[in-house]
This record gives sequence, structure tokens and C-alpha cells, in this order.
Amino acid sequence: MQKSGIPEGKGFGGFPVSGQWLRCDNPIITDRHFAKVYGKASIGAPPMSVPHLDTRIIDGKRSLLFGPFAGFSTKYLKKGSYLDFPLSMKPDNVLPMMATGATNMGLTKYLIGQVLQSPWSRILALRKFMPSAKLKHWYLEAAGQRVQVIKKDPKKGGVLQSAPRSSPPAMARWPRCWGLRRALPPLSRSCSRSSSVVSAVR
Repeated sequence: MQKSGIPEGKGFGGFPVSGQWLRCDNPIITDRHFAKVYGKASIGAPPMSVPHLDTRIIDGKRSLLFGPFAGFSTKYLKKGSYLDFPLSMKPDNVLPMMATGATNMGLTKYLIGQVLQSPWSRILALRKFMPSAKLKHWYLEAAGQRVQVIKKDPKKGGVLQSAPRSSPPAMARWPRCWGLRRALPPLSRSCSRSSSVVSAVR
């Protein structure tokens, strides 16, 4: 929008956030888990940060992913330029972006805390799902790059811009695991009432 020069593009900014996951490829570990297990998001954390342990087939091999963890890069694309974010800063969007950060201190503190996390603290988060997890079996991998759009607001100075989303059918979202619903036994009563972990097989 900035390069087009249209008036509607003024006041818009974009804050880059990268998604990171702990990944394990050890077959001794991955063969023991074939499901998607959800937990609860931390207080003040955004909804998309709900932690979960997920089985994925990558290059024909089973892997375990745990996350998500937020990271920071000045790139707008995973293979973009480190100058993307600095060059997007214009006189018309500096104040909206600063105002958005000030009015969303909970989210700001969460992102800073995520970026400053140590490998050991990530393993401790994983151990709430898998108590036997060891640091040597897991490594951090960047999964993607997201840009949070910020727009100018006459009252608050700047706000996060959210796009409407539609939820596709469960079968369309998880075709690989659809057969597991009938193949695996139902969750036990004690597991379904757990306050710390909610398990869902899709």
C-alpha cells in the first residue's frame, strides 16, 4: 500500500512476529505419540498461543512439534529482508504503532518474554505435557512469519487490525488424522476433567 501511494495506505503499519516450535525427530519418542494434545494459554497471552503437542508427518517421517513460541525478526517474509520492518516505518504510522504497543501492554510483555526465553524454559513448558522430555532430543525451529497489521485510530491512536476468519469443517482441516477418532478409545473421565491439559484427537 505504501508503494502504491494511495491515501488509504497512510497510517497503516505492520509488526512482524515469527512462530517457533520445539521439534523432535527421534523415532523412539515420536512413535509413542500420535495425537494432538492441547493445554491452556497463559494469563495475558493471546488466543493463538494455546500450547499444544502435535504429531506431524514431515518429508515422510513422523515428528513431534510443541509450541507455539513467539519470536521476533525484522523480516516480513520468512525469507525476506531484515530491512522490511525498518523501511516500513513512515511519519504517518510511527505514532499509531507506538500507541498500539502502549495500549496492549499485556501482549507487549508476552512477546518480550517469549523472545527472551531460554532453551531450558521452553523444555520446562514442554514437561507439563511430557514429563520425560529432555533438552538433547528437541531443537527450536522457525515455522513461519506473521505480520500483525496496525491501523490509525482517532481515539486510541492505533489499534490492531483483525481480519474476519471462517472455520473450515473438521474433516477439511485434519484429513490425515480423521480415522483416529474411531480407532482410539475415548478419553478417560479423569483426563477430560483435568484443569491443566485438554486432549483432543482429530
